[in-house]
Amino acid sequence: MVKTRVITQVVAVALAVGSVSVACGPSDGAAERVVPGGSGIEMSAELDPVTGSVVLPFDRFTGGYEEMDLLSTADTAMNTVCAREQGVEAIALKPTYDPVYDSESFFGPWTVDQAERFGFVTPMTDADLRANGYVPQDYGEPPSEDRARALEIMARATDDDFAVFATCRERPESKQFDLYLPAQGPWNARLDAVSGGIDDDPAVRAVFDELGQCLQDNGLEPDPELPWQPVGADQRVINEEQVAMALTVVECKTSIDATRRIADRWAALQAPILDEYASELLDEQAVIDEALATAREYIGAHPEAFEPQR
Repeated sequence: MVKTRVITQVVAVALAVGSVSVACGPSDGAAERVVPGGSGIEMSAELDPVTGSVVLPFDRFTGGYEEMDLLSTADTAMNTVCAREQGVEAIALKPTYDPVYDSESFFGPWTVDQAERFGFVTPMTDADLRANGYVPQDYGEPPSEDRARALEIMARATDDDFAVFATCRERPESKQFDLYLPAQGPWNARLDAVSGGIDDDPAVRAVFDELGQCLQDNGLEPDPELPWQPVGADQRVINEEQVAMALTVVECKTSIDATRRIADRWAALQAPILDEYASELLDEQAVIDEALATAREYIGAHPEAFEPQR
């Protein structure tokens, strides 16, 4: 089980005029967290049942969708300005961050809101639910006019236009928002090993056993392959049956404090690795914070990139 957050909506204009290779970015301006030992890194897990977020220690160095969207937006805006200067029609999408992406399944749904809205499907916007075929095309909020307009413009782009986009992306100044996050270092392999083995950790297995018993007590059979969910759970379907099962899972998780216990164990396994590389990680975060500040400044200075050309 690897903790990931996935954005599934792809906008063609962003692919054409921007190429940010970002997984996530850290929160800009977040309050400093200090723990005993002086590493400057908060080693506890944070759970927010209102937003549905689960923040493990290393997540503070990979940030969230809002930061990723900020860097991507600035990158696309800069390359839109460049393309227009060469006579090519282009437009940048305004920031598309949605708070729903702060909500994440953590071994399946763990809040009532997640269960009621998504069943076992990963939380996402209505547009992404439609794009992935989880719901009918007339479900929920309609597509944004900005996105529709951008796709229309890209549909008119020629091979020569795409060549201009590619040239714009290769300029040195266009690389300042092209960050790969989280920063790569010797900590990555070790943290990946922790994530990859979390399912088999004895403390986590004990939680799964308790959860499985609760599911059985409520008429559901635990999935032998995915013991945190019942047989019949479908991660691609939202309907009354799936929602009802998901609500039972959430009730069981809550009754045994499953999410907190697993998150705390995962945090404890990450802590010594982060402590060992604290200096390097904090240095990398300073570089990323500077890029975020520059991105905000660029977006504020170029509102025209987000409006149709006259």
